[in-house]
Amino acid sequence: MVANSYKPGSIESAMQSPATTETPELKNGEYWIAKIRTLMLEYNIESSTEMEKFFNDFKDNDTPAASLHHNNFKWGLWEHLYNVARYMLKWNKDDALGYNNASCLKVALLHDADKFVFPCIPGVLKSGKPAKKPWKHTEKQIYIPHEFHCLMIALEYFALDGLEQQAIIYHHGPFSYDIHVHAEKMTKFSWLLHTSDHYCASLIEETRGAKESEEGE
Repeated sequence: MVANSYKPGSIESAMQSPATTETPELKNGEYWIAKIRTLMLEYNIESSTEMEKFFNDFKDNDTPAASLHHNNFKWGLWEHLYNVARYMLKWNKDDALGYNNASCLKVALLHDADKFVFPCIPGVLKSGKPAKKPWKHTEKQIYIPHEFHCLMIALEYFALDGLEQQAIIYHHGPFSYDIHVHAEKMTKFSWLLHTSDHYCASLIEETRGAKESEEGE
């Protein structure tokens, strides 16, 4: 077990009301933004010029959340961001963690922001079979680790404090592909984002199509 790993105490109650995944391909960005606004009302989070610009810039972006696993279909990323925000806010409240709700919403919406700019595309080999590497991006991308790329894009929209920046960089927790995560240095806030992200991606979100079968290049 990872030292100091954060485990919300309200998993059972959360599993009784899982995030919606029915026919997500029919639900566009405006649908999911409306759902996020409902969360904002529920948790008394005021909008801002920065938030509205973020919504407006990406409301028509139908990128999936991943290539070969969770929510790998059109509009899948917007659904994933909503799901992570929902659980992060819920666990922050249920476990009385005391973090600012607006901060929770910001990092939940921004933790995968680079996928709006460089959308996930199906990872395939020249043979046409699915590639084993899960993160295939467009050839235009100059490679920067996903977590840092997300932070770079996030900072174009919002001023983030150190707590929020660390949460975005460490949102994969000990499962990061590219960076060595010092788990003992992660704040509970970072663990809250990581746990919400991992819970949604691994347990409640859908994967469609062929599974990984070959090693990518």
